[in-house]
Amino acid sequence: MEAYSRNYPHPQWLAQQAKQSIYTGENDIDKLDAYILLYQRVEEYLLDNEDEDRLELARRCFYFKVGERLTQARDSDSWRIQAMLKLTRQWGWGQIQLQMLDTRAEWKIDRVIKERNALVGVLTRSYRLLTDFARKYAKESHIDPHELNLLGRKLYTALDHRPGKIDHINPGISKYLSEEQLTLYHKPTRDGELAWMLYRGKIGEPDLIEQRPIKITTNLIEILLWSHVNQVWGKHTRVTLYAGETGLPRGELLSLQRSVIRLFPSYMPPSAGMSTLAQPACAVMVALFINIGTDPLERLTKEGMQLTSERHDPLSFASARTNLVINLESIHQTSWGELQVSQHEDAGGLMDLLCNILNLQPAHDLPPTQVYAYSYSCVRGSQIALRVTELFNHVIQRFQSGELSNGRYAFRMGKAFFIVQQQREKGFTWRGLESLDSLLDELMAPQPVYRALEFDPEILANSPYPALFKANKPDVIQLFFHIKKQKTNIYLLDEQGALFQQTLAADSPRFLMLQQRRFLNSLQQLRNLVLDGKSDLLLEPEFHELFIDRDGQYITKRRRVPLTSSDDYLELILVSDCTQANGEPVSLICGETEFTRLEYGLDLYRAAAEYIHSVRQGDVNYPIYLTSIRLSGFSSLQGLATVDLLNLKKRVEKRLNGYI
Repeated sequence: MEAYSRNYPHPQWLAQQAKQSIYTGENDIDKLDAYILLYQRVEEYLLDNEDEDRLELARRCFYFKVGERLTQARDSDSWRIQAMLKLTRQWGWGQIQLQMLDTRAEWKIDRVIKERNALVGVLTRSYRLLTDFARKYAKESHIDPHELNLLGRKLYTALDHRPGKIDHINPGISKYLSEEQLTLYHKPTRDGELAWMLYRGKIGEPDLIEQRPIKITTNLIEILLWSHVNQVWGKHTRVTLYAGETGLPRGELLSLQRSVIRLFPSYMPPSAGMSTLAQPACAVMVALFINIGTDPLERLTKEGMQLTSERHDPLSFASARTNLVINLESIHQTSWGELQVSQHEDAGGLMDLLCNILNLQPAHDLPPTQVYAYSYSCVRGSQIALRVTELFNHVIQRFQSGELSNGRYAFRMGKAFFIVQQQREKGFTWRGLESLDSLLDELMAPQPVYRALEFDPEILANSPYPALFKANKPDVIQLFFHIKKQKTNIYLLDEQGALFQQTLAADSPRFLMLQQRRFLNSLQQLRNLVLDGKSDLLLEPEFHELFIDRDGQYITKRRRVPLTSSDDYLELILVSDCTQANGEPVSLICGETEFTRLEYGLDLYRAAAEYIHSVRQGDVNYPIYLTSIRLSGFSSLQGLATVDLLNLKKRVEKRLNGYI
């Protein structure tokens, strides 16, 4: 391609050259051979550019392509062999060079890497020259940039060297890279950083200075995967392990290697076709290797932490609620046929990895990424691996199914809670919340838009929150109540899914629903009168009663609200110009009597409470409830969520009830 582009816009096509030779009377079949004509054009181009290195590589490639071993067939009468003998003499190749090339199938790792690096350099340079040519003559040559981009992706996936990417070092160069003996060390590099180093043969510590490792990485899985897919570590390879400070047992090393083999029985994944490369790369499979060389239970025992508990969740284990995932290494297999290895630490690393996988999901019409996890470092290793596998695959499935689109998923690691959410511009992100109180603060914060929330089945099993948010739906107010002795816990989810909760001294479901419905309908009416947005005046809030089943789990049951009631209640309206916690009301209107802050000052609540008590029949001191809120100024409702107004109501009612 480079040779043709040199003569643009009048390239000298080889087919035309051969045709012209025939027309001029050339009858030597060797001189008309397509392979020889192709080589001669490449040779001419490289000699003109004085590019001896690429010329030598082109000659080796041509020799391999012809496939004749000249050291074993010098006396043959084959025209192919005689033609190649003539060419190699012209190149100045001797018996030693031919012997080296003819034993290519037996080349070992060092020679193969050297040859591959030469190929990578040449192909990369050639692609760069072609792209420069395309930019220069794009308009007049009608070059399709899409096809050139696909070619670039093809080279990128096969040849590009990046941190963590597993290079395919043997693209048909040698047949037998498997080593009889390998030595694996974990030790400091020259700059003091700890790394895994793989050596050919059995190398003792005194000999390390004179030897160069064939692979060096900061994580173990990268070396195991690299040595497997490139067939350096074969079935009969003997491995000597020096684990250093990691204390990695030999048994765990072999278990990890067997897992890698099971994941990639055919070694390197097949390269992607052009139709696949035309689409963004996505994660096809991810394998997680947890706690390599680290026993989290041993660590807990040394720290004197109690392990006896009914809590068996490895992500929040025992009475100390310890996260048993200390570290992990991952393998990503992409749709472009690439293998990428990464390393992560603790809960934050696991969350980063989960979001990365979610951001690399295939299109919705394709199967989601399949995640596998492995752990061999402790007696609970299989339990840890199973928990992480199920969690990752469940989260992926929930978001990919569309049921949690633009939503949130919450689970626990250690004592902290984590929320994964999808944001259109940023993709998937996560937030850490240090305690249950912090989680509730997050759930009770006003939401600008509705975002569904789902809880991991392993957490908050004895609380009502998973049941609440499972029943949650957008654009409707839902009130849940759980009646206990002489009190009722209420939980409300507003139109955007924000949480409000309160404990009331009431045990009558009918009275509770009537009182709450009255206030919520007044808010609905106020919004319809003041705001321009769409609002359904006839839309009723939903009411659900909470029960605890035999397994201690909360369940919900829809309740019908009594739509008719007597009007023998006292209207109590709050007039305010502020919804902040430290704000004071403008006035309280009790029936036809108004108590203003200007008139009563700090005694406003006491005066209103005493008045309400005086007009009640009997001496029963049941709680005071607001029936409505009015905000001064039409703009006050803009941006206010229902939970904001409910929290204002809750604060005022608490002050009033403090005087009865």
